[in-house]
Amino acid sequence: EVASSRGAHHAARRPAPAACIVGEPSRWDRVTLGYKGYLRARLERAVDGGHGAHDRSSAAELACRTWTSIEAAARAHDGDRTELFERLLTRLDAVEATSDGLRERARLDLVLRLPPDLPPAAAERWLAAAAPGWDVAAEGGLPAWSGPRTTPLHRALARQIARAGGRPGYVRKTGTADLNVVAPAWGCPCLAYGPGDSRLDHTPDEHVELAEFLRGVDVLTGLLSNRAWCGREGSAPAPRSTDAARRASAPHSPAPARAEGAEVR
Repeated sequence: EVASSRGAHHAARRPAPAACIVGEPSRWDRVTLGYKGYLRARLERAVDGGHGAHDRSSAAELACRTWTSIEAAARAHDGDRTELFERLLTRLDAVEATSDGLRERARLDLVLRLPPDLPPAAAERWLAAAAPGWDVAAEGGLPAWSGPRTTPLHRALARQIARAGGRPGYVRKTGTADLNVVAPAWGCPCLAYGPGDSRLDHTPDEHVELAEFLRGVDVLTGLLSNRAWCGREGSAPAPRSTDAARRASAPHSPAPARAEGAEVR
């Protein structure tokens, strides 16, 4: 996994597959339908230096006020939106202020997590308007992507989760993943799936419990062994747990999709 998604950009130029599953942790019984977009940017500004006792704003003070203004502008942009996937989220990665005695310089490195209606180019213009007087340089971005949960791939995966004893749940995440690259390029059924707790991503305690990992293996094994959903025949293995098989015979209803905060890229 790399922040640039170099591998995904390479794969996106190849012929489209019948379907695509991106491996990302969302727990073994949940399916990820989409991810927010992002814009990574650097803001820079230089001002004349001066004595600290004078009534003037230092570059460091300007940087702090500008970040506060950006946060306020994001809240104003969201209006009455409550779902995280639909909101414009801001994150300050680094701030630096220096002086050579004559000129003061400040730098803000930030990331905007973008809703579906704000692509990176529009987000860059929004950022420039929210930070007047600053030089804004975009350093990478991807638009948000979210797909339906009614494709043959999604339905087949939900059945396998039910066979293993789970109730399929659906999430749209606030991070960004390779799905944002390959899904719009290929146009085939796409989703992200994998055992593990995404709240632990990129933390010192990142791990996956073995029991959950094995249930995820069962789900994917069943899905790939019986590929009638993509026009290929096969027989699915029985679930590992007989108790799970008994629960799978009962009717189930999928949980509604919800937004989940997870920094994936």
